[in-house]
Amino acid sequence: MQQIETVSDAIHTHLGVGGKTLAQQMRRAGRLLPRHVRAQANLLVQAEALSGNPRVQRQLSATRLAQATTTVLTHLTAIDRKKQRQDRFLSILAGIAVQIIVVFVGFLIALRTYGAI
Repeated sequence: MQQIETVSDAIHTHLGVGGKTLAQQMRRAGRLLPRHVRAQANLLVQAEALSGNPRVQRQLSATRLAQATTTVLTHLTAIDRKKQRQDRFLSILAGIAVQIIVVFVGFLIALRTYGAI
């Protein structure tokens, strides 16, 4: 199904999660997606599993699958991987800065206690 391939490519592009099938990608993606988007993506995973059987495939609602595809793709296209990397880098840098300040304040307290200041 074209919709499933499109979602799979978008997950690989925007989240960097690989896998042979959409189900495998969703397992690897874990909590990178919000709950409501995961639910819609899992609907597509079920459709992928059922698509091998033509009789069962007729039972799948095309409108629900289209809506699920739209929901997932809308969320994925809003993700900016460059901004996420930048935010993660700044978060680590802020943590290091706080630790340096704590060590410096501790050093000043120790100097004050021993009368060096």
